[in-house]
Amino acid sequence: MAVPFAVAFDAGYDGPLRLSITLGPWQHASDGDQLLALIEGLALLADRGAFVRSAVHPKDARMRLLSSAHSAPHRYVWDYDARGVDARFAQIVRNQLVMYTAVCCPVQHALLEMLQPPRPATPAALAPLDALAVAQGKVYPERFGKLRFVVEEDFAGDVASGRRAEIELVEAFDDALLATLRDWFDLWARTLDCAYSASEPRLAEGKCAIWDYDTDLVDDVTIETTLGYWGAPECAWHSYANLVARVDAELSPVHALRIY
Repeated sequence: MAVPFAVAFDAGYDGPLRLSITLGPWQHASDGDQLLALIEGLALLADRGAFVRSAVHPKDARMRLLSSAHSAPHRYVWDYDARGVDARFAQIVRNQLVMYTAVCCPVQHALLEMLQPPRPATPAALAPLDALAVAQGKVYPERFGKLRFVVEEDFAGDVASGRRAEIELVEAFDDALLATLRDWFDLWARTLDCAYSASEPRLAEGKCAIWDYDTDLVDDVTIETTLGYWGAPECAWHSYANLVARVDAELSPVHALRIY
């Protein structure tokens, strides 16, 4: 189930990125649409600040589509203008492509590369997951380091159990904001279903998943995302907290984020 994935994405780089994916024979008529939905979802989350570098506010993140050049059924290319995106976003893409290969069709090759200097001459293969590095939070994008709201976390470890996160606003929800946040956080759960893993074996076995998600009101100022199954490292919550920071900055002030 390995996916050959080469990366040339320097830490701190802001500028155009190209993601190129070559598929093998389709297994289902929907395989092309599934790939497009996956990549578009990941880019949208990046554009909303889910994978920013820790020193960059999520409101300043960008992952805007510049162009695409797809030659279905096998060759797909996207160019993005990226701002503030952590280079470790590549690990998220790679993990999701591994799971895409498992449930759809083979990914024969993938490449994420910078289109401006200081572009390395030769992209390097993405290193295998290191369980210790994952446990230390060194593999995946970090959480923005200057959140304005309280964060309460009750870590359960990398176990298959239900998890939930509550976002308490300063002011009451209206229908439009509730609909927006349902879209944001259901997209987070749906698109990152297997994006985080503690090790290569767990990734290959699919034991890193987010399933059975839902986002709904708890009371007039609190919304909750529930996950029926959780098998991902705790650092997966970094991207959730980053999205909450974007909500706080642009949509409605947040009083607290609680993760159970």
